[in-house]
Amino acid sequence: MKTLVVDDDLELLNSLTQKLIGLGLVVESTNNIQRAQKLFLEDPSGTSLLVTEIMFQQGDGYSLLKWMRRKNPNIQAIIVTSQADLPSAIAAIKLGVTDYLEKPVSMKELQNAVMKFRKLTEGMSAGKVFIDTPTGRKTAIKSWRPKWHHDLVNLMTFIVELKANYLLLTLNIEIRYAKRL
Repeated sequence: MKTLVVDDDLELLNSLTQKLIGLGLVVESTNNIQRAQKLFLEDPSGTSLLVTEIMFQQGDGYSLLKWMRRKNPNIQAIIVTSQADLPSAIAAIKLGVTDYLEKPVSMKELQNAVMKFRKLTEGMSAGKVFIDTPTGRKTAIKSWRPKWHHDLVNLMTFIVELKANYLLLTLNIEIRYAKRL
């Protein structure tokens, strides 16, 4: 499942993209609506989350979300905007967005929005939505790590054990050799 990030502020676009990747999401990003539509059409059912600004020169994030939902009704959205106001927040609620965040977005806010998204899409029970404490964050990160991460940890553990065994074997050989002299 893919996340599509759309924002015309390139610095924020890069920041959001890196933060979402850090939270374990597969991310594609662009700075305009037309490119977002092209990226979405490559795999409409594979795109599960839209993270978008509201206002663009060539349209708005709400229209983009409505267009995407005609092709994939299950897509969720997180609105990230510098122009937060009551009418746009009401429009977001009516569209059923997962979260509505005001710029600048902190990592904590983004993490909480992603947790809400995961709860909705993965059917996580309330007990599995982690509270924002150091322990909760560690638990959330552990639960979101991809399988390859666990394989990598196992491989590294095996290499350390192998290296330790090699060092012990080398040491035994040196001791035996020293005793013969």
